[in-house]
Amino acid sequence: MLIIISIVIMSSCDNSQEGITTYVSNTTQNINITKFHNIGTLEMSKMNLKIEKNKSVQDTNKSGEIIQAFIMANNTNHSVFLPAKKNINIQIDDKNLIFNDDDYINKFSQQFFKKIVALMHKGNITNEIIKEIDSEQTKQLDKLKLIENKLSKNEYNLLHGIIIGKIAHVKFMFSDKLKANDLKSEYYNFVDSISLDNDQFLKFTDNVNTIWEMLKVKYFREYGKTFDSSDIKVEYINKIIKNRELASAFTCLFMSNLIPDLSKEDKDKIIIKMKDLKLKEKYINHVTNVKPATSLGKVVGNKAKFLESLVSYDKKFSLDQLKGKTVYLDNWATWCGACVNGISHFNSKYKEIKNNKDVIFVFVSFDRSEAKWRKFIERKSFKQDNIIHLFDSKGMESDYALYYGVRALPTSFVIDNNLKIKNITPPVFEDKNFVSFINKM
Repeated sequence: MLIIISIVIMSSCDNSQEGITTYVSNTTQNINITKFHNIGTLEMSKMNLKIEKNKSVQDTNKSGEIIQAFIMANNTNHSVFLPAKKNINIQIDDKNLIFNDDDYINKFSQQFFKKIVALMHKGNITNEIIKEIDSEQTKQLDKLKLIENKLSKNEYNLLHGIIIGKIAHVKFMFSDKLKANDLKSEYYNFVDSISLDNDQFLKFTDNVNTIWEMLKVKYFREYGKTFDSSDIKVEYINKIIKNRELASAFTCLFMSNLIPDLSKEDKDKIIIKMKDLKLKEKYINHVTNVKPATSLGKVVGNKAKFLESLVSYDKKFSLDQLKGKTVYLDNWATWCGACVNGISHFNSKYKEIKNNKDVIFVFVSFDRSEAKWRKFIERKSFKQDNIIHLFDSKGMESDYALYYGVRALPTSFVIDNNLKIKNITPPVFEDKNFVSFINKM
């Protein structure tokens, strides 16, 4: 189951395909920058820049289009958009990134996400709050319309897609608390009103998770079974998504995650289907290069490995702690809304399972900052005797992630008392059967 500065705008008559980003900091520091050039293939580039106090450093966006970037500064991960054909300045202070008033795309997105975070922290979820979210979407679209003449067409489409996609994602999170595990619930009716015809969805990583969830709901409604169990995944994605760039890219992303668990023969069938549907060649080529059957840690009966290669919260972890115990392992990150929501469900149910001495819970974080991971655990008092916290400092290209096929969050699996994979699809924390599943292990 499844889900990345001040600006001087150049004249509109400038035909340059490059945009220069100037970074300025009030302290000397190193910043890490991850740029997503194609979210459909997760094509990215990473770079490190050292900024001297009150000095500037420049970087050029040669993509010819807007790209999403994550800037790690002051132990905080910031999402920004780097447009082509414009020069922008990013000012880094102690905690924030500061944008000039004429950096319309980043100023708007920054203010929008502050509003969304406030909505996500609502207490009791009710139908009235769902209506409030709908109202906020209308307000944000109206605000966007007021600055439309300040934006390029692609910038406008990107921000429009972010509003629709992110608010939809929040509604999924809230609807999950209202739907009682019924994907036919009235609280999911809004998926029918969201158009998937805009390839600007691909410019923002969070929207990929939204599309994924929408497909699952639509498929369940049509066939009465889960999308994960479908044997027409490629066909269904392309039936629902009409935009060919978005359909090609999303098919590529989905199948790239799936293939490491499949045989070479099954992979070849997927390639044939993608060619028959005339998907874009660059995405077919990407899927062709994905190796099949490499995620051996997702095969029941195989040995659990690589846990000791991770960073331990208390620096005391060893595999010996797991011997003779059944292990429920959850892969998560603080930036993953569904993960944090799931952990809140786990905490609410913990008192019903804490006395099961035969079970250990291992939480593996894929945060981009070890400091942020540690801060979350401290702030949430997320430390109990039978809970082990680990951190994957190398992300989804680590030996651990590749072995267990971690390509999306949250994911979970169970290890038996002989340190072998026992279950790769256990009930998730939100599931009504989670407590009984744990107490029977």
